Amino acid sequence: MQFSDRWLLEQIRQGDAQAWSQLLARYEGRLLACARRRLRDPEAARDVVQETFLALHHAAPYLSTSWDLQTFLFSVLRNKVIDQLRRQGRHPLQQLPEEMSEWNLSAGSSGPSTHLRSQERREMEARALADALAELVADWKRRGEYEKLKVMELLLVKGWRNRQVADALGIEPQRVANIRFAALTRLQQLLRHRQLNPDIFPELQPPNSFEDTP
Repeated sequence: MQFSDRWLLEQIRQGDAQAWSQLLARYEGRLLACARRRLRDPEAARDVVQETFLALHHAAPYLSTSWDLQTFLFSVLRNKVIDQLRRQGRHPLQQLPEEMSEWNLSAGSSGPSTHLRSQERREMEARALADALAELVADWKRRGEYEKLKVMELLLVKGWRNRQVADALGIEPQRVANIRFAALTRLQQLLRHRQLNPDIFPELQPPNSFEDTP
């Protein structure tokens, strides 16, 4: 039975390993083919595809099921390939064949026009934000900084105020404010790295100081 991407994403959120396997089977080959064409290095292609699925794993709790999962995956892959080319000292648009310099996010099937309409642009911005957030979360997990993860989950996902978060976690409100400031500043850096102006996300603007907000 063929399950929809939306259903698979919901099952993955609930920890369904079989749903994750089905998602890998559905997209891994296409992502690999796309990455190989652009990197011309099978090992590097496997690495960026693995990083793409890792980004999805970290972002899954924050993704809306209304988003197109295929477009999300190829958008993340695009960023990973560009990062890989830059690490190798190669200019992305110079190294890619001309016909590949404008990415077809669905890797050959019908996809958004290169002249994106405003709604499509907003969706791409949302995916870039999810990718940046996933990278930030992965960094915290790698360092064992789970307090920061809990704080930002309550602030961003639950929409709690600083003092509510402090009371729930048993820490000082100033500690919450400091974590919030540092996290939002880092998110802005990650968005700029993806060539996106963080000013389009006013809710991610750090406060002018480290002082607590209501």
